Formats: sequence, structure tokens, C-alpha cells
Amino acid sequence: PTRRSSDLHNGPLTGTTAPTAGRFGSTTLSPATGTYSDSYCGGYWGQILKYAGYDALVLTGAADKPVFLEIDNDNVTIKEADN
Repeated sequence: PTRRSSDLHNGPLTGTTAPTAGRFGSTTLSPATGTYSDSYCGGYWGQILKYAGYDALVLTGAADKPVFLEIDNDNVTIKEADN
């Protein structure tokens, strides 16, 4: 398969004071093998995504050059990452 897909997702308690609620996950689809892998991490990123009003991001495709994703409440844009 040549398709590319990744998602970043929160749990239902992310952003609350519940124990381990600061976790978020990432699931990716390998373009080479077609298999999925997942990983989980702590920190503030999941909470910030949740506070912006999102439970998950699904990213598909690939950029021709380095880019970054900017999320500002309802405005989500992909910007060039050149200096």
C-alpha cells in the first residue's frame, strides 16, 4: 500500500484531574507493510488538543517538504516549516 495515515487521539478523561488522564495515543499505518502500530505518551499535548475542542486528529497523505500543523481553536492549518 502507498497510502499513509496517522491519528493522534485522547481518552475520555484527558484534561481532567483523574489519575493518568494526561495521556494521548498515536496510531499509524505503515505505507511499506500495511500494518498498524500504536504508541502512548504522557505530557501536556493531549490536554492542549482537548482544550482546543478536539478528541482526535487524523492525518493522511504526505507532504513534499517539511510542514507543521497549527491548531488555534477552530482554525487548523498546515504551514511550511522552512525557517
